[in-house]
Amino acid sequence: MADVLSDQIGQTLIINEDVAVNLGPVSRLYVSGVEIPSETIDNVNLAQLEALELDVDLVALWNGAISLDNLIVDGLQVNILAMEDGSRSWIPVQSPASDEASTETTDTDSEENNSGILDFLNDKTVSFSNIGLLVSNERSGFSFDFDLQHLELDQLDAGKRVALNSEGLLNGEPFSIEGDFPRKNPFKITTLIGPTTLNIDGVPAPKESGGGFSGALHLDTGEFGEILDILKLDRVLEGNGRLSADIEHQVGTLKITNFQTDIQLSEGELFEASGSVDNLLDATGFDLAINARLFPQGQPPARAHKLSELELTGITTQIISRDDRIKFENLTFETNAFEQDLSEVGPISIGRIVRSEAGQLSMRDISVQLGPLDAPYVVAKGDLQDVLQLKGVEFDGTLAASATLLLPDFDTDDAAAFGKAKADFAVTDASGNLSLTKLSAYTEDTDLWSLDTKMQVDDVADLEGLEFELNLAVPDGKSFLTALNLTPVDVGNMAFSISGERQGEEFNLSTSLTAERSQLLAEFESRLIDGAPLVRGLISSDLLRIDDLKNAVASAAEISSLAKEQSGAGKAKKIEAPLVLPKEESEPLDDKIEEALVIEIEDEPLVLGVGPDEATKPTDLLNAVETFTKLDMEVGIDIRKIEGQAGVSNVKSNFVVKDAQGQFGPLEFGYGGGSFSVSAAMDFLNSPQFVTVSGSTGGWDLATILKTAGVSLDAHGKLRASFNVTGNRKSAKTFIDSMAGAVTISMSKGTVASSLLELAGLGVFPWLFSAELNQGYTNIVCAVAPLNIKSGRVSTGSTVIETSRVQMVIGGNLDWKNETIALRAEPRPVGRPLARSAWPIEVTGSLKSPKLNLTPGGNRRAKSEVPAGVKKTLKLGLFSSKKKEPESKDRTASASSQRTPCKPDIGQIQ
Repeated sequence: MADVLSDQIGQTLIINEDVAVNLGPVSRLYVSGVEIPSETIDNVNLAQLEALELDVDLVALWNGAISLDNLIVDGLQVNILAMEDGSRSWIPVQSPASDEASTETTDTDSEENNSGILDFLNDKTVSFSNIGLLVSNERSGFSFDFDLQHLELDQLDAGKRVALNSEGLLNGEPFSIEGDFPRKNPFKITTLIGPTTLNIDGVPAPKESGGGFSGALHLDTGEFGEILDILKLDRVLEGNGRLSADIEHQVGTLKITNFQTDIQLSEGELFEASGSVDNLLDATGFDLAINARLFPQGQPPARAHKLSELELTGITTQIISRDDRIKFENLTFETNAFEQDLSEVGPISIGRIVRSEAGQLSMRDISVQLGPLDAPYVVAKGDLQDVLQLKGVEFDGTLAASATLLLPDFDTDDAAAFGKAKADFAVTDASGNLSLTKLSAYTEDTDLWSLDTKMQVDDVADLEGLEFELNLAVPDGKSFLTALNLTPVDVGNMAFSISGERQGEEFNLSTSLTAERSQLLAEFESRLIDGAPLVRGLISSDLLRIDDLKNAVASAAEISSLAKEQSGAGKAKKIEAPLVLPKEESEPLDDKIEEALVIEIEDEPLVLGVGPDEATKPTDLLNAVETFTKLDMEVGIDIRKIEGQAGVSNVKSNFVVKDAQGQFGPLEFGYGGGSFSVSAAMDFLNSPQFVTVSGSTGGWDLATILKTAGVSLDAHGKLRASFNVTGNRKSAKTFIDSMAGAVTISMSKGTVASSLLELAGLGVFPWLFSAELNQGYTNIVCAVAPLNIKSGRVSTGSTVIETSRVQMVIGGNLDWKNETIALRAEPRPVGRPLARSAWPIEVTGSLKSPKLNLTPGGNRRAKSEVPAGVKKTLKLGLFSSKKKEPESKDRTASASSQRTPCKPDIGQIQ
């Protein structure tokens, strides 16, 4: 009897106790103490039962056919076990359809050919009671313990329909299953596991097409936390979810299409997925769209103002499987500060998904790579101990990126000259915080540049325990720029280094920049006192050569232009020649270099950009205004030796911020033959968008300025100025257009190669006999221009230019934003302010093409042609105000009291 039953179920069956038979044409068989031992695991039973009853058709048995039916099983325990070493308590039964050794059979033979327990039960009426089913996998850590009161398989409608019914517990939670299986017709399965409802409506597939079935699956999780309880996982999530899909099952495959799921957690988070899976059984052919919203709908977290406030708010991606690995395409991380798009991450392979002994859902032996399959530039391996809470991270990895990654528009051969950058890194959150325990990066296979950096940080979120060091060197800047197809600048060797560390509330930073023979050092120490940052620092240099500085700035501008091109910002204007200003002549910086020198601070808090689209820019991670209102900072500037600038040998200054007030300077330096003494001030609390700049400048040669402006007028003199202006600091252009304040420009002991001032102030006859006409130039005794500036408009009412015999008083205004000028100049003899002006002058109209009006004799106004030199000089007018009417003929004031003073401040810096 044991042999007969063994043949029927495809497993060895042992009867340890009694066997009894009630004989008849259909005999009733009673068996007790039955075991089905595992054929692969010692001392383990695949199944055992206390009692078994069944009907045996003796007539059919006599004719060589075995027919068993009406089984009653009591006290059944089945153990479906998978061990750590891969062994299993059962032997999979091969389907006859896939058995190459099987012989051709008829449809009837196929239907009657039993090949396992399920086939054995297919046409039987079966009743089970007191059933235990243990499904356990030591490698995954999951176990499912079924304690069923009963399981019944009934043949209905004369065997044309099979009904399945069972109730009990699964891991201590209520479990039931009902099934209705009309032969060769659509079937239905309904399963309840705790709060979860699973429905399958299917249709069996014909055997000639491979068998199996297809159907629609619907799952409602109910309370999600109870599902975690059933799975014996930590109950760290609450909520509910729904899932629907079309499924198609054949031997060895389970295809999923039209997959849709959403999980709504109790805190308002929403997870959605849709797509298909070619074969769920071997996890191949994934194509799923994932969208996660990690905050309640309509209630996003407040914008982050610092790293510790940064929160992940959403994830979207497309999961694609490739062989046995998974790839994430168009992966986007959304936070309360910015969005970061990654075009492709993966493939990713997961060795095992397991339940840990502590009840956590874990992923083991994860392998991640970025870049091409044959040459990935990032490879990392590790574990994620707690998937549901994203904790227990342990990863080690390497980075090996060729220069083609940074220079995608370069030919391979050109990019190869820059070699490779390699790095080893390790991350973990074993301490409770995400830590970077190792980062070591360096360059290989290149002589153009070198990089050596090391870093570790105990807490990535707030940079606690940060230690880093970076050294970047370019042995020959000219060769480096040439290799980048940029305009070469003979800057020589360049090097940049930076190091720092943070422990608790203290942070130290040191950095240095070297260009040829010049070096600039900066050291800062900071700490928090009652939440307010205290910063002390020093920017110093033993030697700073002006030519080295100019070439370093020019090189930075060239590299900046390349960065804009690579980022798609459009081609930047190239410098046609290296920026090396002749020592004997100072010229303005190229627009591109000037742009590189401008540091802009937005009215809004500082932002970090990731792309041209405003919607994808990060928001404020550093609120500059708030920081400066609390800041106590003092930074010294000490340039001990300067070469290449006449009259300037060193620079020493301070930058101080305290009580929301910022003070910079005085900074004293020289440039292009001129000298400056400049101070700046800001009120970060009351007017953080404005900066006040004050000081003086002197030593500027008038002839050089005129030549630079393209004016062919031989004039000489040393200009000096004092200024105090306030403007919006958003940008250099905004500052100029918005500034308001006062500027005074003066000159003494100058000359101009013209006698037209005498003509205008004395009249034709005295001019004909003047010394100035004979000598061909006029000595300028003094010139003073007090100017008022307000929002793009400059006005003056008492600008004076004075020779030994003529004084010209100028009043009017100039509006450079609207490009208009309205100016009146009245020349008259020195000491005779009531004398009639021989040639009053008016300049009005457009700055680009002003109209000149002369009033000969001072009585009548008539347009008159004037020498080109005079007209061009007037076109240089930089100041304007309201038109001033000629003085009344009836004035009786003395000449001494009415004379406009002309006293340039000769005490200013020369």
